Amino acid sequence: MTTTSTDCISRHSTTQIINAFAFAEQNSTPFTAFFAIAWSKTDAWTTDQLPDRQEQFARRLRRWLEQHNLPDAYIYTVENGGVVGLHTNVAVYIPHPLFLTFQHEITSLVPGFNGNPCTVKFYEDRRSSRIQFHKHPNQRLGSLRYMLKGVDAAAAFNTPTGRVRFCDHLGIRPKDQGTIVGRRSGVSHALGTVARARMGWSELTAPDELRSAIAYLPKHGQAEEVAP
Repeated sequence: MTTTSTDCISRHSTTQIINAFAFAEQNSTPFTAFFAIAWSKTDAWTTDQLPDRQEQFARRLRRWLEQHNLPDAYIYTVENGGVVGLHTNVAVYIPHPLFLTFQHEITSLVPGFNGNPCTVKFYEDRRSSRIQFHKHPNQRLGSLRYMLKGVDAAAAFNTPTGRVRFCDHLGIRPKDQGTIVGRRSGVSHALGTVARARMGWSELTAPDELRSAIAYLPKHGQAEEVAP
């Protein structure tokens, strides 16, 4: 269990998440389901329970994916919301035939779930309010940028013309998320550094490489999603 406090998603963690995202895209396990877990809606909630509850949820999610013969391909970030407080944003690979089943069974994976329908909220299409299956890469990219808005706004790098903020270079609008006890972000083992290396993945480290990996495709609209 991790009990250290963090104020933002570090540049290193941001790099890891982008590599996991690009790796998942390349290996046909794109993050098609994006949702948020509002921990304040669960039973007996206190903020110091976050590390334990996140680990419990991760174990249950991995078990569900294994039972359905799916790889444990997911990422998550944690943030404070003005309405729901501490919540975890999760992106996971779910093939379309299992998407509806996943929607119906996701609450059984959330520790402390008490029936409150606001506990889990999938990203929705703003026009129709329908839960969105992220079929198009631009939808997934838009949601990834949303998940990374807790990036360290002070992280910067040198260029020939001066210092450039990492978030600006990546096209991410940072937003202060306050202090969180426990890990602020994570990547599943199947998408982690070791798994990527075993598959011959060349790590993206340079700012331009990372920016290219999450650049919107031309002539397509951005993602339409909302979250708590």
